[in-house]
Amino acid sequence: MKAIFWELPENLSMDAWAISVVLQHYGPRTHIAVLTPDIRNAEQLDELLWQLPDRFIAHALADETTASKAPVVIGPSVQPASRPFEHAINLSERLAINEIQCHTWHEPVPADEADRQEARKRFKSYRQQGVQTEFKPWTGADNDIQG
Repeated sequence: MKAIFWELPENLSMDAWAISVVLQHYGPRTHIAVLTPDIRNAEQLDELLWQLPDRFIAHALADETTASKAPVVIGPSVQPASRPFEHAINLSERLAINEIQCHTWHEPVPADEADRQEARKRFKSYRQQGVQTEFKPWTGADNDIQG
């Protein structure tokens, strides 16, 4: 497993960044978990995914009955699936890397200094656990959503 810490520009919200990561990695055999701080944030992401203009992203909230079959699962707690997730996106502030199995863990590093300090703590903790960690600036993609 590896964890990528993405330095976000000031004009990009964490929700918009998470949607961009989903769009970059979504595919027919890809299973993605999006961990949110609370159910309200999960519902906001759910609504953003439904509102994408030219794309349909099959997804479910973690507490829905369809979550075990959905390629994208969103919630504050995501149950282990029948197969590991290829990607996990952590929008929560907790050290959640041990909660689910995945190949690549994505962590935002917001511009706000307090949020950056929390990201640094998670980075250090993951390294101490032997997780391969990387720090990269978010350069976006063709399908980025600003906000």
